[in-house]
Amino acid sequence: MFSYSVCMASLGRIHTFGPYRTMRKAHEVFDIVTKIAPSDATVNIICEEDKNA
Repeated sequence: MFSYSVCMASLGRIHTFGPYRTMRKAHEVFDIVTKIAPSDATVNIICEEDKNA
């Protein structure tokens, strides 16, 4: 299972989404991030795999 964390330093918060059975394609992740982040925000995206799930 894959989970994603979106870290926005300007907002001082982390938004997580997932878990998904497979990795999301880059454009799918981008679509989700653009809905939650301001257009001028610096965003770090972290993908974590839970091999026990």
